[in-house]
Amino acid sequence: MADELCNVPTQDSHVRLFAGTASSGEPVYEVVPAMRTSQTEYEILGSPGLATGCAAGDRVRVFADGRFEVVTRGGNVCVVIYPRTPPDDSAFVTLQDAFEKLAGRR
Repeated sequence: MADELCNVPTQDSHVRLFAGTASSGEPVYEVVPAMRTSQTEYEILGSPGLATGCAAGDRVRVFADGRFEVVTRGGNVCVVIYPRTPPDDSAFVTLQDAFEKLAGRR
């Protein structure tokens, strides 16, 4: 975790989160929809696809290097699926039905 908190590069409604390290050694970031709640804290408005460890509704504290820690959980779980082949309509409907029963969103 970075030692200092600071203003992370953002747009008005997004925050840049550290998502890992590329094979070149360069950091990889993901820009996700978020609402700033303090100088260094954001409420995540849309679950990330690459930055792991947070989901929509979580409040995170973001450090200067884009790494983050969850301050409070928002009650959502983010599941990202990368199938080898695109799912057919029936597979998608099955997943959609399962998440609707959990009041999840897609």
